[in-house]
Amino acid sequence: MTPFPWCKRSLRAAELVAEGRLTNAQAAAEVGLSRQGLDRWKAHPEFKARVADRLAEFDAFLRAARRAQWKKEWAESERFTAAYRAEKRARRKRARARKYA
Repeated sequence: MTPFPWCKRSLRAAELVAEGRLTNAQAAAEVGLSRQGLDRWKAHPEFKARVADRLAEFDAFLRAARRAQWKKEWAESERFTAAYRAEKRARRKRARARKYA
C-alpha cells in the first residue's frame, strides 16, 4: 500500500475523527474534503493508526484527570472525616466534664 499523504488537512481530519464530535460529512467539510475522500482516508492503515494514537492520548489524559479528581475528593473526604472525629472527641470530653462536675 502506498504511504499516506500527511499534511495539515489530513492531520486535522485525524484529530476530528478521533474526537468523534462531528459526523463524517461535517469533519470532511471542515478540512475541505468530500465525505467519500474522508472515507478513503479512514480506510488507510496509517490514518487508522493515527486516529488510534489520538484516542489513546485522549484516554490517557482523561484517566489522569479522573485520577487527580479522585485524589482531590479523597483528600476532602479525609479532611471531613478528621474534623468529624475531632468534633466527636470534643463532645465526649465535654460530656465527661459535665458528668464529673
